[in-house]
Amino acid sequence: MSRINLVTNENANTEQKELFSAIQSQLGMVPNFLKIFANSPAA
Repeated sequence: MSRINLVTNENANTEQKELFSAIQSQLGMVPNFLKIFANSPAA
């Protein structure tokens, strides 16, 4: 059980999915720290 929830493609909203796909195209993967940042819209 993790203390911090990761946002994954399965539970991401539309805006998060768009950001994840942009990151994926640039880096080839989405780092875990960005999946954590996705929990906060301000981040």
